Amino acid sequence: MSTAPADWTRADWAAFADRVLSGAMAFASPGRGRITPPGAEGGYGHDIDGLEGFARTFLLAGFRIAGERG
Repeated sequence: MSTAPADWTRADWAAFADRVLSGAMAFASPGRGRITPPGAEGGYGHDIDGLEGFARTFLLAGFRIAGERG
């Protein structure tokens, strides 16, 4: 993999997205409806943090799937 994101190919970005998504699963709830990474809670609490974590990774997964045309 290239050293600088400006030099990355599509394959580099796809591999990076795959690593982020795989890593996020370590912080998923048992039903996988929330992803709550470690750290201080946000202003709205643990449950909202988990939903936001899911939404952000779901957005990345959507881009990843769309980029592969399904």
